[in-house]
Amino acid sequence: MDVLKSGTTNLTNEFDQLLIIRQCSEPIEDVAEIYEALKYKHKPFTRKKLVVPPPKFKLNETQAQYGFVYG
Repeated sequence: MDVLKSGTTNLTNEFDQLLIIRQCSEPIEDVAEIYEALKYKHKPFTRKKLVVPPPKFKLNETQAQYGFVYG
């Protein structure tokens, strides 16, 4: 029985942007009651979605010069 879970998902869209989605589950009823008694939030954070654009390179620079391959 899991009390509370959080997860992160990383995806890449058609524009080579990195999508990062973080979300957490609802706590089970017993734990929710304890949170209410202690006046804690039921979730440590709300669902978050980040969009990270691909790195921009200067003219005549390549990804190989930076030592990594993006994507």
